[in-house]
Amino acid sequence: MHQESATWFPEGMDDGELTERLCHTVDAANGLRWWLVAGISGGLSLLLLVGLAQVFGQGVGLLGINIPVAWGFPIVNTILSLIHI
Repeated sequence: MHQESATWFPEGMDDGELTERLCHTVDAANGLRWWLVAGISGGLSLLLLVGLAQVFGQGVGLLGINIPVAWGFPIVNTILSLIHI
């Protein structure tokens, strides 16, 4: 049984050239759009941390839940999230 060997490289390209071609996008300098997206995601992460700190500090009443029976769901989620960290 004769099997053709599969080539993983384009014609005339060696290991070094393929590595350089694939890693160019990772090694390239970050543009303005990348920094903008990184800044927005960092700001949203900071907003999440501030919100969680307020809920931990002031309680679930901060969420607008005025019926004590409905507090169970956020309290259980808080405890479970702390256990799984």
